[in-house]
Amino acid sequence: LVELYRCFEDDGKSSHQIVTTKKGKSKKNKEDSGSCWGSGERQEGLHALRQLLDLNLALLWDPPVVHETFVEQVANCCYKLLENPEVVKCKKTLEFIFHVLGILIKRYSHCLGACMKIVQLLQQLETLSSPFASLMLVCVRDYDVKTVVAQVIREIAQIEPGELARDTNATRNYCNFLLEVGATCGPVVLSAISSLMPHLD
Repeated sequence: LVELYRCFEDDGKSSHQIVTTKKGKSKKNKEDSGSCWGSGERQEGLHALRQLLDLNLALLWDPPVVHETFVEQVANCCYKLLENPEVVKCKKTLEFIFHVLGILIKRYSHCLGACMKIVQLLQQLETLSSPFASLMLVCVRDYDVKTVVAQVIREIAQIEPGELARDTNATRNYCNFLLEVGATCGPVVLSAISSLMPHLD
């Protein structure tokens, strides 16, 4: 299911590639008639993933423990979607992604993996500061997983000050993320704020 979803997503991207005309101007390709992958289809695919994760999947393994590779496949599908600016603009699709990740974090031991990936993507993409702050709220409010917020803050706190000084874009992304999380999950942030103190001196 994840591989099928990924193939459709790649096909959707290829149908919107930028091409250069003979005059040197850029334009978008017209959507291929064979491609129908839009926000509605993304949401249906994510809904199917969410329904799948709600099942007792551990019974598929012996011993009955969900394999880490499976969790990574589903999670990476969500993170790949978040790298797409068009997806980030669609609030409904983001909600589906957040709930899939929330279930993975709550039920499939994806907390540490999620925290590391969040920090990595925050470093690279300024468009994800607000969405990831919203993901933290979903985890705390809907799945009662407060540890993920504290763990992300600790991961950011472990970044060397020199690296933060060199990469000002990433530092700004981290700051924007922390400000938004502080506004929506204040008590949880306060419980982990001590790890950030060395950066505030």
